[in-house]
Amino acid sequence: GTDVALAYLEAGYRVRGTCRSQRKGEEWIAMFPQHKANFEYTIVEDIATPHSFDESVKGVDIIAHTASPFHFNVTVGFSPLPLSFKPLDVRAIG
Repeated sequence: GTDVALAYLEAGYRVRGTCRSQRKGEEWIAMFPQHKANFEYTIVEDIATPHSFDESVKGVDIIAHTASPFHFNVTVGFSPLPLSFKPLDVRAIG
């Protein structure tokens, strides 16, 4: 997501990103202070929760969704891919 956000910022767009915590959002801003005026973030703790992006997308013109649920809770003896990576079911918003 960072590369996508930076591409939009460097092209002159304002960007609203999502982070799992305020700490992560502030860390992102600290890494790219030159974009602070045109970057804001909202907190989405679990992207798989229904309606988790409802507030984050209000008032936006473009959505570039690059995240997918991922975890390391893998059961031994099984292939990790099906258990650790589940593509997010992206539906129309609005």
